[in-house]
Parts: sequence; C-alpha cells; structure tokens
Amino acid sequence: MPRVCVRQPSVSHRTLSGCAGAPDHFFLVRTVPTPTLAPPSPVRTAPNPPRTHPPCTSRSGCVQVLTDDVPPSAMAAPAVFLATHNTSIPSACHVFNLTRPTSAGTSHQVRAHLLRPWSLQLRVFEDEDTANMWATGDIDCSAPAGNLSSSSISPSVPLPSPACSPCPVAIPRQGTITRTFFDRVESLVDLDDPASATSFFLALGVSKTAGGVQVQSLPLVKDTPPSLPIQPHPLGKRRRLSPSAGLPAASLPATAGADGTFCVGGADRGRRRVAWKYQGGRRAGRAQGAGRAQRLSVAVRPARVVLPSRATGDVRRVCQLLAGGSNVFFAGPPGCGKTHLFNNAVDKLRDAGLVVSACASTGVAASLVGGTTVHSWVGSCNGDADIASPMQMVLKDVLPFAGKVRMCAAMALVIDEVIALSLDFITRLDDVLRAVRQLSSPFDWLTMLAAGDVSQLSPPRGSFAFLSDSWRAAFGYRAVDLETHWRHGKDAELLGLLLRLRKGRHTAVDMELLATRRTAVAPPAVFCLFPHKADGDAKNDEELHSLPGESVEFIAVDEARAKYLTLVQATTLLNSAVKLLRRLTLRVGAVVAVPTGCLAGQGVPCGTQGFFTCFRTVGDRHYPRVRFQLPSGGNKTIDVIPAIAHAVALDGVNRAATRSQVPLVLAWAATIHAVQGWKLQEAAVDLTSAFAAGKALSGLSRTPTLDCLHLIGFDEDKIIVDGMGLAFHESLVAYK
Repeated sequence: MPRVCVRQPSVSHRTLSGCAGAPDHFFLVRTVPTPTLAPPSPVRTAPNPPRTHPPCTSRSGCVQVLTDDVPPSAMAAPAVFLATHNTSIPSACHVFNLTRPTSAGTSHQVRAHLLRPWSLQLRVFEDEDTANMWATGDIDCSAPAGNLSSSSISPSVPLPSPACSPCPVAIPRQGTITRTFFDRVESLVDLDDPASATSFFLALGVSKTAGGVQVQSLPLVKDTPPSLPIQPHPLGKRRRLSPSAGLPAASLPATAGADGTFCVGGADRGRRRVAWKYQGGRRAGRAQGAGRAQRLSVAVRPARVVLPSRATGDVRRVCQLLAGGSNVFFAGPPGCGKTHLFNNAVDKLRDAGLVVSACASTGVAASLVGGTTVHSWVGSCNGDADIASPMQMVLKDVLPFAGKVRMCAAMALVIDEVIALSLDFITRLDDVLRAVRQLSSPFDWLTMLAAGDVSQLSPPRGSFAFLSDSWRAAFGYRAVDLETHWRHGKDAELLGLLLRLRKGRHTAVDMELLATRRTAVAPPAVFCLFPHKADGDAKNDEELHSLPGESVEFIAVDEARAKYLTLVQATTLLNSAVKLLRRLTLRVGAVVAVPTGCLAGQGVPCGTQGFFTCFRTVGDRHYPRVRFQLPSGGNKTIDVIPAIAHAVALDGVNRAATRSQVPLVLAWAATIHAVQGWKLQEAAVDLTSAFAAGKALSGLSRTPTLDCLHLIGFDEDKIIVDGMGLAFHESLVAYK
C-alpha cells in the first residue's frame, strides 16, 4: 500500500498512535495557535518514501501521515492521552495512551469504544493525571461542544471524507460512521476511511474546548442480501470439433499452453501445445483443483419463515428476530436459562424449515446443545495453528470438503458460550465463510444466534471477540438481556450475592455469608470443582485408589509421523496437543467421562459421564464397558475401543504424531471451565487459586441454593471482574 504524506509548515509536533482508524499507524498532529477546524493540506502520494514502515493488514484500512522534515527524535515526543467522558455512563469514561506502542487488541478497544451506541465527549491531553480527572468529571466538563438535537447537517462540512456529504445517500460500511460536533458544526466521520479519520484526529488535536468534542456513533443499518442470479454456461451447447478444424486463439483458456510446451508433431511444428486439466469428477475437492468447491450451492433462507405457535416468551422474541433476518446475541447472569433458551430456539427454527448448525466454543458446552465445537463444524483440526496459517493454505489444504459442504448448506449458525472465542478466531471464521460461500457480506448472510456472559468467561488467549469488526457488523451493540432467574429463584440470598459479584460490587456482608459455607473436606460422593486441572487430577486419583479391586492400566500407542521428531519428542508433543491420556488407570465402579467427540456417532457426545461396569475381553486385550448417562435422558452401555488423535506438523497440514488410546478420563472432579453451563445439585468448590476473570462467579453459581454449596477453599482477592467486559455489557442496548 503506498504511503500518504501530508506536508505541513515547520511547527512543533506530537505523535498520536493506536487510533481507532487502524491498529498499526500514527498521526502527527500540528499544534497551531488558533483552534479553528480547517481541511488539511493537499495530499500527495510519495513514490519513494523517505522511511519505510511495515505493511498494515488491518481490514479497516491504514494510513501513515507524517512530515518529511521531522527528525527521528521528534517521534519520541511527549505522551498524548485521549480522554472520553459521559456524565451518565461511568464505564464510558476512559483514558487511552495514544503514544504507547500498542497491540492490535488495544487498537480495537479504542475503535470499539468510539463506535458504541453512546454519546461521548473527547479531548486530547499531554498529562495522564489531567486526562483522568477530566474523564471522571473531577474537572468541569460542562462547556458545550455541540448539540445532538441538531436537525440538519451544516452545508459547510469541514472534514474531507467520502461519508461527509451534507445529505449522505448511502453509507459504504455501516457501523463505522460517527457524528462529531466542532463548535456546534456537525459532521460525519468514517473511521474506516483514512482521509476522514486523519482529518478528525488532526482537528481533535488542536481543539481546546473545555467540554471536549462531542461524538456519537450512528446505528447500524440492516441491508438486504444481494440476489444470486444463475449465470448461463459460457460455452452454450456442446459440440464436437473435427481433428482438422482450427481452434481460434480467442477460445483458448488463459492457462492453455502456459507451461511453455510446444507441439512436436503434426503439420504445425513448433506451435504452442493446447492442453488444460479437467477440474470435475474424481478430482473435485482435492488440493489440486477447486472445481468441486466452486460448484457448491449456497442455501438460501426462505423469504417467509413461519414460527410454531407454541413458542412463547423470550423464545418467541428471539425466534421472531431471527425469522426477520436479524442476527441475535443474548446474554444474562448465571442460571437465567441461556442454554435452555438456546436449545428451544434451535428446535423452533428447525421446525420452521431452516437448516440450523448448532455449535459451541468448547466440547462440554457443545454436548449441552447437541452440537459440535465451532472448530469441528468448520473442519479446523489444528486449533490456533489454523488462525496463524495463510488463508489460501487453510482453504486449499486444511479444510475438508465435508466442512465446506456444511458451511454452504447452513441457513443459520448458532454458537453457545461465544465469549470464550477470541477476536482472532471470530475474524478468521468470518473470512473463511466469505471465501467458501463466495459472498462478501458479514458472516455471509448466515442468520447468527450467539449466547454468552462476559462476566463468567474470557478467551484463553487473545482479546474478546466483541472487539472485532466482524462482531460489530453482525451484532452491533445490541442484545437480548435475560432477566428471569430460573436456577437461583428459590434462594434470594444467593441470587443477590451473585448479581453483586457479577459487577464487582460485593460487600463485607457477602463475604461473611460465603464464610458460613466453609468446609475442610468435601462431603462423600460430591462433585468437586477446581480452577486448575492438576488439582482435579489429584482428586480423581485419590477416589480411584479408594475403590476395591485391581487396577487395569491402558497405555497409549504413540507414533512419530514427521521426520524431524523422535518418539520421545512425539510423546511430549501429544501430551500437550491431544486430550487422550498417555496412561489411563481404571477400576470397576470408576466414574469416567468422554473427553472428545469420538463417540458422538454412537450417541455419546463429548463430556458425557458414566460408570465403568466391567471389562470385555477379546483375545488378549481388555476393553472397558461403560454405562453412560446421556444428556438427553436415559442410559446407554457401550464397549469403548481405542480412538486415534493427532498433532499437526509444522506445515499446518500434515500429521506430526498420532496417539491411539481408550477415549476416557476419570470424572470425580473437573475444572470450573469444563462445567460451564452445568447445573449441579451439590458441589464442593475450591477458589484458592482462581486465576481468570469470572472464574469465581462461575464456580459459585453451579448449585441452585447456598446450602448445596461447599467451599473447600476461598480467597476474596480471586474475585476478578474484567473492566472491558463490564463496559461492553453496560453499553448493550435492546433490540427494537
């Protein structure tokens, strides 16, 4: 991308970096004596820039504005802080350090903060303490910066942006436009347009209004999906060519003779050989060609969706929004019935004739909604490696043809516990859907339904998904907030405590109440929850050795496939990459669970628990017979045979190592993260080493009453609330 240079007079400069327009760029803001807003100087393209910068890969655009005569020492100028203020919403008051080297996640935070559906006052400071005092209202912020009640836009628009016309007819990308007021002059700023964003921050840097510059984001506008006309075959009716007939050059494909091969026989010696490959038939879907994938038809949602009359309450409200073509995100506190509503909405949509793909962020959550993980649905078998791999390689060599068929056949995609997905993953998911379904709209006109609670979960790695452009394009900042407390409705004392913990507003009385549930040892036959997997494994081993009878050990069979791995290295890699254990020890009567979805084809989804009843002997081998308690109700007894799991190689495609092992784990205890969404009649919880935001709230909310909760370890300092998640929740607005 060429660099854009703006030449300014020789004046003092300061640097603004990490702005909302793009994550990897900076602005040099002129300090002029008069705070008037004027268009910038003419822009020229520098064919030979004096300094080089890494290319920007942001989807929101990137611009680098600088002066050629600024010495390098001027780049390390005084710090610049962007302060935001709102008198009625405390979470909207924030200070961003614009000169600190920022990551992509921080840039998305600034961008998302400016585009939320609230009105903000913005002002730039050089001192952080002053910026914080101004943002929190300790300094007078009453000076007017504009009037939001203006009924028309000024004929003289000061910001040179494509979206700043006096009467905008169409906005190029909805959800990126903000209304700004400089000295009561209203303008539109498109944060996706480099010129518009540059002019806005130039004007903001010179504004000295005490109350700041008022900014308000425009609401999202719903578009109509484009029609997909069926194109006629370019060749028309097929006909046979005679051997002597000359083939016109215009009818040759672009790739014909591209290999430089010449014909050596016939009358025309030395001419280019005419040949090209057929991409259909048995070659379809292979890595060598995309002919089969190109012929996949994309399912189109019916124009009119008739919902079953038996749908009532929140279920009917959500289904009506989905039937109208809206993407829906619903949230709520623990125990409000998110999973129940989720399953009911999926059933009603399927009864209405829609093809619905039910997914979740984790295997345990997927078992509760009768679906698969999002990674499995797409066909991404390499975890985070597929996020970092080049897009073309993932589409060509990683995603199976069956996964592409699922993506094209779906009319609605529903994701439970979506908050556990990262910004990078949700962006890559959007990119994959656009590429496979061959459309350019957000999530490719799939009807999206997502559920989650930011106060209980956070991504294991990376930033929140709601900070991405893909999330904002699909859901904006709208949500259906569930307020009926089904799980804790009979215990008002526990419910009030959980609601205060959710926002970090717990009191000393709440801590005294939790202290009454202290116990040194977990009661017998009570399920135990721990923050760390190692603590759960120790509890499982303790319970296993308390059972009578002999132990039987199952040892995995590992194999190194990659040439650069030894068997010892392959075993080390598999221990961290797959869920099958290296050594599994069982006794009759042990409580076990399925850690993967390898038994889903037999009706036993991932996370299902059961009891080990006996061994079945085949020759000299023993296989465990397990009676599983199905999530849908009832029991099922099967003989569990070894399954195969693999770790991906460095190329991101091939298998580096494989492991064959019985797919079972002991299940007297588990991690708090693994039981997200579960309702336990009684539980013993250890919160001594809780390490993530929402971990304590999730563990304390598994039981319906306080009497069923046993605290074997607790630390008040481990009650962590994520400030960004709380600000996102408070900025959500209801669907109209």
